[in-house]
Amino acid sequence: MKSLLRLVCHQAPERILRCNGVFSLLCSRCTGIYSGFSLGILFLFFFRRKASLFPGLRTSILAGFFIFFNIVHPFLASHFAILDSNFLRFAAGFFCGISLAQFVYPLFVNVFVARPGNNHSAGNLREFFFYCIILSIAVLLVFAFRTTGLEILNILAIAGLLGIYLMLNATAAGMLLNWRGKRNKPAAFLMLVLYILLFFSIEYIVLSHGK
Repeated sequence: MKSLLRLVCHQAPERILRCNGVFSLLCSRCTGIYSGFSLGILFLFFFRRKASLFPGLRTSILAGFFIFFNIVHPFLASHFAILDSNFLRFAAGFFCGISLAQFVYPLFVNVFVARPGNNHSAGNLREFFFYCIILSIAVLLVFAFRTTGLEILNILAIAGLLGIYLMLNATAAGMLLNWRGKRNKPAAFLMLVLYILLFFSIEYIVLSHGK
């Protein structure tokens, strides 16, 4: 498991979250990104009334800021000691993850579920703030359970890692195959699976050679 996870995360010992002998499987930033994505997808699935909603302009700007901050945080942390902590790495990754879910989930839904013409509505900023606050409280409660909480975060992070790769690969394959017009054809489903496996294989080769 750890050797596979090393393809997507450096797993540096000093960046690992730990509590009473229990360690995170990924570094603090990656744990934040993938657990945030996992919780974000769950929240959107159960609570968003119209799954095909893309974020509106203001929501996109705020979500984009969270993603951008996660990218520049390593640079900032190297220059400002106050920002150099695993908790802040986790927090930056977490808000990046839930922001990514705002874009990936409706894109996936529009390729595989939504009807044409229903994909241009915009989610509002108040909903996004509520979404961030609720998920942050959920993670704080997880941290309060210490050892058990870290084990839960590991499960969420692995689920988010698998989820983001699967959803993005499936979405790319569905767009290439024009899935909306072929969703009821067995041959098209087989081609979809083959495309997804092909993308996973290419990613595995690229990541393996990049290490």
